[in-house]
Amino acid sequence: MGLGGTRDLRATLLSAAVTIFSAAPLKFVFQTWTWLVGVLVVTVAMTATALALRALRTPQLSGTLGMITAFVLCLTLLFARDHAWLGFVPTPDTLVRFSELLREAGAASRETGIPVGDDPSLHFLAALGVGGVLLAIDIAVVVAGWTLVAGLPMVAMHTVVIGSDRVVAEVVSFVCAALAFLWLLAADNTDRVRRYGRRYTGDDSDPEGRSPSPLAAAGRRMAAAGVALAVVVPIGVPSLGDGLVGRLEFDRANRSGSGAGRAGSGTVNMFSYLSGTLRQSGQYPMVDVTTNDPDPHYLRFGVADELTLDGFVSRGPAEWRPLDELASTQAPVTGGITGQRYTAEITVRTFAERLLPIYLQPAEVTASRGKWAWDSETSVVHSARSTAAGSRYKVTYTRFDYSPTALRNAPELAATDPLRQRFTKLPQVPAIRNQAAGLVAGKTTQYDRVRAIFDFFGPANNFRYDRYTRAGNSGNAMVDFITTGRVGYCEQYAAALAWLVRAAGIPARVAFGFTRGNERVGNTFTLLNLNLHAWAEVYFQGFGWVPFDATPPTAVPGAVYPPWAPAAPPPAGGPTTPDPVTPVDTNPGPDASAPAAGEPSAVAGPADGAGAGRWWDWPFALAAALLIVLMLLCLPRLHRSLLRRRRRPHATLAGLRRPRRAAHAAWEELLDLLADYRVPDDLVGPALSCRAVGDRLIRAGALAPAANAGVLTLSRAEERAKYARFPVTDADLATALRQVRSGLRERSSRRTRLVAAVAPPSVLARWRARILRER
Repeated sequence: MGLGGTRDLRATLLSAAVTIFSAAPLKFVFQTWTWLVGVLVVTVAMTATALALRALRTPQLSGTLGMITAFVLCLTLLFARDHAWLGFVPTPDTLVRFSELLREAGAASRETGIPVGDDPSLHFLAALGVGGVLLAIDIAVVVAGWTLVAGLPMVAMHTVVIGSDRVVAEVVSFVCAALAFLWLLAADNTDRVRRYGRRYTGDDSDPEGRSPSPLAAAGRRMAAAGVALAVVVPIGVPSLGDGLVGRLEFDRANRSGSGAGRAGSGTVNMFSYLSGTLRQSGQYPMVDVTTNDPDPHYLRFGVADELTLDGFVSRGPAEWRPLDELASTQAPVTGGITGQRYTAEITVRTFAERLLPIYLQPAEVTASRGKWAWDSETSVVHSARSTAAGSRYKVTYTRFDYSPTALRNAPELAATDPLRQRFTKLPQVPAIRNQAAGLVAGKTTQYDRVRAIFDFFGPANNFRYDRYTRAGNSGNAMVDFITTGRVGYCEQYAAALAWLVRAAGIPARVAFGFTRGNERVGNTFTLLNLNLHAWAEVYFQGFGWVPFDATPPTAVPGAVYPPWAPAAPPPAGGPTTPDPVTPVDTNPGPDASAPAAGEPSAVAGPADGAGAGRWWDWPFALAAALLIVLMLLCLPRLHRSLLRRRRRPHATLAGLRRPRRAAHAAWEELLDLLADYRVPDDLVGPALSCRAVGDRLIRAGALAPAANAGVLTLSRAEERAKYARFPVTDADLATALRQVRSGLRERSSRRTRLVAAVAPPSVLARWRARILRER
C-alpha cells in the first residue's frame, strides 16, 4: 500500500485552502475573530483525515466518509459535548442539540444587526456552513473532478457576506471568492497539462527540474486584471442603485416631491434589530458624537409609524429630497418653545444600515460620503445604496425645549386633518381601547391626556424594566404587556405608549436611535450598542413631533427626561422584589419569524438564555488543537506501520508462500530500516549490490553483532531472488528483520530512535520523492 496519488493530496489541500480563503470575509459579519476557532478546527480535522486516508490509497469514497466523520465529531466536541458520549461521540441527544442551535441561529439572524456578537448558535452555523462548503468543494474537485462546480459553494458563502450591506465587505468577499475560484481552475489546468509530460526547453537544463511556464505567468496577470476590472467597472455602469438609472430615479422623486411606492431603502425591522442588539452579552462602540450641545437629546435614525395587530412597522421613505432642502422644511417656532442652534460632528463605526443617525430638527447635514436623501415626514435621512458605517458628517440642528403650559394650550387637530387620520389608525383591540379610555377620562386637553397615559407606565403601577417580557394568555403581546405582564424594555414601553395615545385619538409613532450614554470625554460621546433605544413621539399642532420616553429611567444609561415628560417617581413603599420573569420573546414589532423587507440577512446576537455555555473556553480549544496536531504527527508513523505490515513475509509449512516477492519486500524493509536509523549512504548506496550492502554493514559495525546473521540472511535471499533461477524458500525472513531492527536500535542514539518511531525518515523521503516525481 504505497503513498496515495499526489494529485489527490494536492487537490485536498487546495480545497481546504480556498475554503478558508473564501470564508475569511465572514469577519465583516462578526465583531470578533472567535468564530474562526471552530471553523479552523473543523477544516483542519476534515483535511487531515482526508489526507491520511488518501495517502494510504484507500478507496476514493473512504476519504469523503472520513471527512464527514471528522466533521460530525468536531461539531459535537465544540458545540454539543454535554450531549455526547465521551464528549465527542454523537448520540440522539446530540442531534437534538444541533436542532436547537439551528433554531437559535435562525432567531438571532432575524433579530440582530451586523456585525454580530459572540453567539454560540451563530458560531455553530459558521462552522457548519464552512465545513459543508469544504465537503462540497472536495467532492467536486477531488472525487468528481468537476472543478467548475466548486464555484457554487463559494457563491453561497459570498451571499452571506453581502447581506452585511457594506460596500467594503462586498468587494473583499467578491475578490476572495474570485481569486479562490481562479486558483482552483489554474491548479486543475496545470494538473491536466502535466499529464502530457514535462515541457522541453531545448537547452541543457535539468530535465527533472521545474522551469517556470510563460503561459502560467500570463494566466496570473490575466486573472489579476480580470478581478480588478470586475471590481472597478461596475462603479461606472448604470444600475438600479447609485448608477445613472438610480440618479435619474432619484431626481424624478425630487421633482415630484414624493417617492411613495419606493420602499426598501434600507428599511429594517427596527424592533427585531433593536431587541437582538440589546440582548448581546458584550458591548462595542457604534457611533462617536462631538457636539457643543451641553445637554444633547437622543440621536435618531428611524421611525415606525404604521400600526398593525402585530405592532408598529416601518415603511419605505415617503420623500427623497436633497439634503440642501432641510432648512425649508423646518417648522416655525411658536410661543412656549425655546430653541438653541448646535452643531455635531458624527462618526459612525458599526451601524451598517442605509439610515443616517441625526438629531431631531436638523437644519443642515453635510455628508461627504454616499448619496443621501431627506424625508421630511419622518425626519429621517436615508439612502438607496449607501450605508452609514464608516461615515463622518456634520449636523446643524435646533434643540427645542417645550414648556408643559405651552403644550397644554396647543389646539387639537381637526378630525378631518390628513395627519391625524393617518397617525391615529390602529387595529381594533377592545382591551387597549378600554384601557386608553379609562386613563384619559376627565382630561380636557391633549397634553393632559398624553401625560395621563405617559404616567401610567411607572413603578407605581408595577411596571419595570427587563430584557424579556412576561408571558400572558390574551393572545396579543401588547395586551399582555399593558394589562398583566408589565415587564419589558424600551421596545414595549415605546410601542405601548404610542398605541394607547393613538387609541385616545392623538397622532403618535415610535422613533429609534441612541441615548447619549455614559461614555463621555469632554464634548465627545461614544454611543455603544447598549445605548440603542426606542421612544414615542406625539404630534402637537404648532409644535410638531414631541418626544416622550416611558421606559423606566434607572435601566437606560444616558436617558433624557425633559420637563414636559419627566421620569416617574419610585413607589412610596420603596422598591419591591419583582416576581421572576419567564423569558418570552414577545416583540412589539412585527412577528420575529418574518423579517421585514431589506432586513439584514446575516445577523447574530447571543441568546441570553440560561446555560448558554462559552464553547470556546481555552481548555477545550487547546485540547482540540492538540488533537489535530497529534493526528498530523501520527501520519508518517501510521504510513510506516502499514508498510511494515504489508511487507511481513508469509510462510507455510513448506516454506515461504511467495519466496521471490517475500525476499524483495524484506529487502525493501531492510533499506527503510537503514534510512530510519540514519545509516550512512556510502554503506547502502543504490549502486551497490545486495551482497555488497550486507558486507559493508558488517565490516563497518553499523549493527550489533547479533544482527549480522540477519543481514546475511536478507542479502542472500534478495540476491537469489534477483539473479538465481530458484529463490530461497527456507529462510526465516521475519526473524532476520527483527534481528536487524534490534541491532540498529542498540547502536543508535535516543534521538535517532525517537525520530525513527515518530517521523520515520524513510517515509518522509518517499513522500518527497513522489511529490517531485509528480511535479
